[in-house]
Amino acid sequence: MEASPNEHSRTVAQLQQEYRSYAERLASLQCCSYLSEDEQLEETRLKKLKLYAKDRLNALGAYRSDEGTRARDTNIQAPNTAA
Repeated sequence: MEASPNEHSRTVAQLQQEYRSYAERLASLQCCSYLSEDEQLEETRLKKLKLYAKDRLNALGAYRSDEGTRARDTNIQAPNTAA
């Protein structure tokens, strides 16, 4: 069963917000000249989550190509965020 247009729009909006949030936090970490071990783990986790959000947006047909390249696989699994 397909999701309703409103449900699809809400899902896309939520994923876009998550993607932006991950990107903003990653940018703030990349401004640091030194990352603690915890920050390095957070950076790795955020990269995985950002990629997962991008892949889900791509699978929903909502990922804009100006944000990067498109994922190949639409059968997406949740990432293992444990580093």
